[in-house]
Amino acid sequence: MKSDTMYVNFTVTKIGHIHFRMSNPQWNFVDLINPDHFILAYCESGKAHYLLEGKDVTITQDQLVFFQMGEPHTTWA
Repeated sequence: MKSDTMYVNFTVTKIGHIHFRMSNPQWNFVDLINPDHFILAYCESGKAHYLLEGKDVTITQDQLVFFQMGEPHTTWA
């Protein structure tokens, strides 16, 4: 079975800010780009979908997804 999971080892040295968002069926962002910061998104419960480079990625409870600076992504619950 092929897995699309990628394991990385990195150290966070500076946290610019933290957003806590509760998702619901209306929660979504289309082509969100943050040119100044890396984004590390954590799923506390349920699941979230991300469209990255044309590929649908779903994260569930206790999983993370990492976005490079300037990487466009679309997300929905």
